[in-house]
Amino acid sequence: MTGFSAAAGMALINSIGSLGGFLGPYAFGAINKRTGSFRGGLVFAGVSLFISAMLILALRKRVAPDAEAVAMAQVSQVATADIDS
Repeated sequence: MTGFSAAAGMALINSIGSLGGFLGPYAFGAINKRTGSFRGGLVFAGVSLFISAMLILALRKRVAPDAEAVAMAQVSQVATADIDS
């Protein structure tokens, strides 16, 4: 990615990180206050991390075949252009 798309991607990642930095401790404290122990907050943090990891793995599996297909299409276009020349 270059130019505007790279800047937009970095801004999105930074925004999500900042939102998590605010909401995570707030949620942990609210759960701790409601339950009276740290266990609920720690379970919340663990579940959140697990969901994040599963989303990353699912996203990687979807993106990889598409990128490979695009690369193969580009190679075949170049090969066809060379043959036509």
